[in-house]
Amino acid sequence: MEQFIKLSEVLTEMEKKDHNGIPVTFNIEVFTYNRTHKKDCRRMQLQGYIWAKVAKVDPAVKTQAGTTKRKRLPRTLTLVHPETGDLRTIHAVLIHRFNGKMMRY
Repeated sequence: MEQFIKLSEVLTEMEKKDHNGIPVTFNIEVFTYNRTHKKDCRRMQLQGYIWAKVAKVDPAVKTQAGTTKRKRLPRTLTLVHPETGDLRTIHAVLIHRFNGKMMRY
Protein backbone atom coordinates (compact mmCIF):
# COMPACT_ATOMS: atom_id res chain seq x y z
CA MET A 1 0.00 0.00 0.00
CA GLU A 2 1.22 3.48 -0.92
CA GLN A 3 2.35 5.74 1.93
CA PHE A 4 1.31 9.39 1.89
CA ILE A 5 2.75 12.54 3.46
CA LYS A 6 1.36 16.08 3.88
CA LEU A 7 3.21 19.31 3.11
CA SER A 8 3.41 20.27 6.78
CA GLU A 9 5.09 16.91 7.52
CA VAL A 10 7.50 17.45 4.61
CA LEU A 11 8.57 20.81 6.03
CA THR A 12 9.11 19.24 9.45
CA GLU A 13 11.24 16.48 7.90
CA MET A 14 13.27 19.05 5.94
CA GLU A 15 14.15 20.90 9.15
CA LYS A 16 15.47 17.81 10.97
CA LYS A 17 19.09 17.74 12.12
CA ASP A 18 21.21 14.88 13.40
CA HIS A 19 22.75 14.75 16.89
CA ASN A 20 25.70 16.89 15.70
CA GLY A 21 23.41 19.67 14.43
CA ILE A 22 23.98 18.87 10.74
CA PRO A 23 20.83 18.93 8.54
CA VAL A 24 19.62 15.50 7.43
CA THR A 25 19.63 14.96 3.65
CA PHE A 26 16.51 13.85 1.81
CA ASN A 27 15.36 12.65 -1.60
CA ILE A 28 12.61 14.56 -3.36
CA GLU A 29 10.78 14.17 -6.65
CA VAL A 30 9.19 17.30 -8.16
CA PHE A 31 7.48 18.32 -11.37
CA THR A 32 8.91 21.13 -13.46
CA TYR A 33 6.64 23.56 -15.25
CA ASN A 34 7.24 26.63 -17.41
CA ARG A 35 4.32 28.95 -16.66
CA THR A 36 5.24 31.40 -19.43
CA HIS A 37 5.09 28.88 -22.26
CA LYS A 38 2.74 26.40 -20.54
CA LYS A 39 4.96 23.41 -21.29
CA ASP A 40 7.95 21.39 -20.06
CA CYS A 41 6.18 19.34 -17.42
CA ARG A 42 8.55 16.56 -16.44
CA ARG A 43 9.53 14.80 -13.25
CA MET A 44 12.89 15.64 -11.69
CA GLN A 45 14.57 13.59 -8.94
CA LEU A 46 16.82 15.37 -6.44
CA GLN A 47 18.84 13.10 -4.16
CA GLY A 48 20.87 14.08 -1.11
CA TYR A 49 19.62 17.68 -0.82
CA ILE A 50 18.95 19.83 2.26
CA TRP A 51 16.70 22.87 2.78
CA ALA A 52 18.72 26.07 2.48
CA LYS A 53 16.62 27.81 5.12
CA VAL A 54 18.56 28.23 8.34
CA ALA A 55 15.90 29.61 10.71
CA LYS A 56 13.21 27.29 12.06
CA VAL A 57 9.68 27.98 10.79
CA ASP A 58 7.33 29.01 13.60
CA PRO A 59 3.74 28.59 12.33
CA ALA A 60 2.25 30.82 15.05
CA VAL A 61 3.48 34.37 15.72
CA LYS A 62 2.23 36.72 18.40
CA THR A 63 0.82 39.94 17.00
CA GLN A 64 1.00 43.28 18.79
CA ALA A 65 -2.51 42.88 20.16
CA GLY A 66 -1.52 39.56 21.77
CA THR A 67 -3.55 37.37 19.43
CA THR A 68 -2.03 34.48 17.53
CA LYS A 69 -1.71 34.81 13.76
CA ARG A 70 -0.94 31.77 11.60
CA LYS A 71 1.96 32.05 9.16
CA ARG A 72 1.46 30.92 5.58
CA LEU A 73 3.35 27.94 4.26
CA PRO A 74 6.17 28.86 1.87
CA ARG A 75 5.33 28.82 -1.85
CA THR A 76 8.88 28.09 -2.99
CA LEU A 77 11.66 26.14 -1.32
CA THR A 78 15.36 26.59 -2.01
CA LEU A 79 17.30 23.32 -1.81
CA VAL A 80 21.07 22.95 -1.78
CA HIS A 81 23.26 19.91 -2.31
CA PRO A 82 25.77 19.88 0.58
CA GLU A 83 28.65 18.38 -1.43
CA THR A 84 28.38 20.21 -4.76
CA GLY A 85 26.67 23.42 -3.62
CA ASP A 86 24.07 23.05 -6.40
CA LEU A 87 21.03 25.29 -5.70
CA ARG A 88 17.50 24.39 -6.83
CA THR A 89 14.31 26.36 -6.23
CA ILE A 90 11.11 24.33 -6.32
CA HIS A 91 7.44 25.15 -5.82
CA ALA A 92 5.93 23.37 -2.83
CA VAL A 93 2.75 22.42 -4.69
CA LEU A 94 4.76 20.62 -7.40
CA ILE A 95 6.31 18.08 -4.99
CA HIS A 96 5.40 14.56 -6.11
CA ARG A 97 7.31 12.34 -3.65
CA PHE A 98 9.38 12.96 -0.53
CA ASN A 99 11.67 10.15 0.70
CA GLY A 100 9.59 7.64 -1.24
CA LYS A 101 6.24 8.83 0.15
CA MET A 102 3.58 10.24 -2.18
CA MET A 103 2.42 13.81 -1.49
CA ARG A 104 -1.19 14.33 -0.44
CA TYR A 105 -2.62 17.86 -0.54
